[in-house]
Amino acid sequence: MKTSVLFMLLFALHSYSPLIQAAQVPQTDLLAFPSMHHDVSTQAFQFYTMLGTGTGWKIARYENRRLATHILSALNASEDRSLYGFQAKDIDGMTISSSQVYDVYMNGNGNNWYSCASGFVVTGMYFYDRGDRSVERFECTRVIGKSTASTHSYKYADINGPVVCGKVDGRDTYTTGFYYQDTGDDRIRYMRCSYFI
Repeated sequence: MKTSVLFMLLFALHSYSPLIQAAQVPQTDLLAFPSMHHDVSTQAFQFYTMLGTGTGWKIARYENRRLATHILSALNASEDRSLYGFQAKDIDGMTISSSQVYDVYMNGNGNNWYSCASGFVVTGMYFYDRGDRSVERFECTRVIGKSTASTHSYKYADINGPVVCGKVDGRDTYTTGFYYQDTGDDRIRYMRCSYFI
């Protein structure tokens, strides 16, 4: 009797172990289980922390491909307004180049809009983690075979919390530029969001 009960318990545990494993998977490991999470099996997304991690580049990559920035995490403290980090992801159905890349310099060039050329998207940022602690330049990478639509949205970034590229004309948008304040507390004030056609 005891043997048969033990066998039944072992069989039940074995049968439901995938469900137990799925419940224990942390959010950052969802891509390792494509059969259980079909909505992210073809879409990589990553968050990159800049504030407090030192001066240098944060390039949005997953495996051997670059990702497109679409969310900023902003801090609007009373004395030191800065960016905590950013999130990037794949552009569904499109390919981002691994070689057609260039940098846009903002710091020292005045208060102005700084944008990627048509067909390019923001894929990384250079963060200066001293003084004003701000993004001083950013990386633009080619979306292969695409151009940037002429319709954009502009997101105010002087807030506490996420600054999110949403939809324009029913399409997902991604970061293609910033308005940079180069006086006083240097920082990104606005983010330009665009879609590709």
